[in-house]
Amino acid sequence: MSPLLTVSDFLKSLAIWLNAISQIAIYIGLAISLTLLLLRFLLDKFDFKPFSRFTYYARRPTDKWFYEIKNSQLYRPIRQALGFDPAYLLLLLAFVLLFYLLNSLISFVVALISHLSDTLNAFGMGATLVGGRYLIGTLLLATIYFLMALMTILVIHSWFGLFDRAAYWAGRRIYPLLNSLDSSGRLGPLIFILAFILLSFVASAVQSIFF
Repeated sequence: MSPLLTVSDFLKSLAIWLNAISQIAIYIGLAISLTLLLLRFLLDKFDFKPFSRFTYYARRPTDKWFYEIKNSQLYRPIRQALGFDPAYLLLLLAFVLLFYLLNSLISFVVALISHLSDTLNAFGMGATLVGGRYLIGTLLLATIYFLMALMTILVIHSWFGLFDRAAYWAGRRIYPLLNSLDSSGRLGPLIFILAFILLSFVASAVQSIFF
């Protein structure tokens, strides 16, 4: 049996395992985060001993979330429009976005591992032309998914203040590209969203053509 086929089988199993484990980890993380958010809401709602040690440690994990949300560009306009503090509402929406983006990140990695497995399998079976086509598609997808991953990290950082170093590294690479499309910076969020959607369409086209 060709070593390439052995590696291909390993990568295929790795993709399946990573997809299953990541889903469990994401659901657990989401459940813990929503529990902490609910606990803080109840503490604020019933004014539960604001200076007690329990209240301090119960609120501490979510302090940065509220700081980032209240300093976001959306907070003040939405507060003026709704007439009440939308911090909890925005955080719930942010968790939905976070869940979607993390799923997207994992799907990128799983898809690349699966395509790499198919590429090695084609070469291992002696189908050189097919393997070459798969390899070109895999490299194109790796580039597209890399850009989308950078954008995903920046979105997560802007909402939750997570991944400081990764966001700084990602920003140095993705912002010059986005600024080339909108030098004024006025359409920043819109350009960001449109670029992400465009890249997703390009990725789908690459998969349909090369795989």
